[in-house]
Formats: sequence, C-alpha cells, structure tokens
Amino acid sequence: MHLSTIGKKIRKTGRAYHSYMYKFGFYLGLIIVTMGATFEELPVWQKANDLCRRVFELSENSSLKKDFGLKDQILRSAGSITDNIAEGYERDGRRELIQFLSVAKGSAGELRSQLYRARDRGHFTQEEFDELYRDVVSISKMLAGFIHYVKQSEYTGTKFRPLTFHLKPEI
Repeated sequence: MHLSTIGKKIRKTGRAYHSYMYKFGFYLGLIIVTMGATFEELPVWQKANDLCRRVFELSENSSLKKDFGLKDQILRSAGSITDNIAEGYERDGRRELIQFLSVAKGSAGELRSQLYRARDRGHFTQEEFDELYRDVVSISKMLAGFIHYVKQSEYTGTKFRPLTFHLKPEI
C-alpha cells in the first residue's frame, strides 16, 4: 500500500494503521502516529523496552554489577532510548517527535559505544555483546526510518488541531 493511501485511510478512520514497510534495506514495523495510539504500541518502543530489560538483567548477572560507573551509564543510555521515544510521542508535535526520536537514536549510539567498553573489560562475552549490539543497531535503523517517515508525512501532531469539547450536562 502506498504511503499516501495509508494517510487517507488514517484520516478517514481516525485510528492507528499498521504499516510494514521496507526502507533502506531493513524491516520497519511502524504504527503511524495518530490520535488514539499510544507509544507502547510502537514496535520500536517495544523492541527498545525489551533491550532495556535484557541490558538490566545482564548487568545484574555479570561482573558489570561491580563496575558502578559503566553499569550506570549503560542502564541510563538503554533507558534513555525508550524514554525519549515516549516523551516525543506524548508531546503531540511533529518537530518535537522528530527531536526526541533523534535524541533516542543518539542514545542508541551511546549504548553501542558503552557495550564495546563492557566487552573489552570482560563484563560481556562476545556472544552477549553481538546479540545486544545487533539489537541496538536494529533499533537505530528503526528510529532512522521513523524519523524519515515523520519528516516526509503530513503529520503535524494533535496540538495543532482545533480542540472540540463535548460536555455532558450534569444531572
């Protein structure tokens, strides 16, 4: 389905529409930003949240547990990815969404760098490093695709729509 068709379908239904697109040679499972959808429904947020959980579990079950500085940096970077996706989405503005997605992408790059340090210090095996690294790269690509999509879309955010209220009379 072409993106302009998806946009028309969204405007007609007012609900989130799942778009599975191939951009830049990788899979993107995006939920197009519309009223009614939540950040928890975004596949990129779900994947980042899963990564955050796995990074925490690994940090608690490895020698990284005693490297307080690096452990703190790694956990903050992993959490920053999900937090910035959520915050940008909840801000309800196109430019803010792009800005926060860009910050989340930067946090993914920061996490990749920290994973190298953890591996080099012997906190992670090569297999653990490879799995986490592969997932962070995948999230970065999903974020890049999401940013590209939002920049190309007509989405302006809900804060720029006129507000209408439907008040029920009190009885």
